[in-house]
Amino acid sequence: MAPQSLLFTWSCCNMLLATPNAWCVVTGAPCSGKTTLLEALQQRGYAVCFEVARDCIDAALQAGQTLTQLRGTAAAEQDFQRQVLARKVDLEAHLDAQQRVFLERGIADTQAYATQQGWNIDLPASAYQWVFLLEPLPFAIDYARTETVEQAVQLHQLLAAAYAEQGTRFGACSRHVGCGARRLCAGHRYDGTGSGLSQRFSAASNCDFSTGLGI
Repeated sequence: MAPQSLLFTWSCCNMLLATPNAWCVVTGAPCSGKTTLLEALQQRGYAVCFEVARDCIDAALQAGQTLTQLRGTAAAEQDFQRQVLARKVDLEAHLDAQQRVFLERGIADTQAYATQQGWNIDLPASAYQWVFLLEPLPFAIDYARTETVEQAVQLHQLLAAAYAEQGTRFGACSRHVGCGARRLCAGHRYDGTGSGLSQRFSAASNCDFSTGLGI
């Protein structure tokens, strides 16, 4: 169960110029709080889709594979990422485009992993109404993670670049503990260069999270 005391304050997240659906992507490097955030949203009654990569890993482990067999070599990791992509595409194909759904990772996440590993992939077209990039938290190892701390930090930047290449405008997300409210706040937006977050701008810092999303 997600802690009730978590406060997520968001940098302003701008709507895409043209979006065919009402879906929101919550993305970020490993150990950035994506699942915790979706659990909190689910408790508030929002529709959520948790990360399909975990489902793929759990299924492989239950079938007797080890994590090393599944992701331990460059070839195995590429096969794994393609499997995850296929699952994400299938998932989105069965979603109602008019329903507000929060997705843990989107199609462009695969581009970030491919870039990090040095291989190319053609992604299907995708566009989301909102994309939230969560800032990295102190890194913790678990049964499904193969990344190092350095790779996780790099993935944060690669994710920002991958979504920026699609024309996505989005804000970074920061977290504070001590209050259950969720609010949009003033912040930074990604400058599209891969060098980080820049360009200070104003936003509705007192806007309730659900109101800010129009839901």
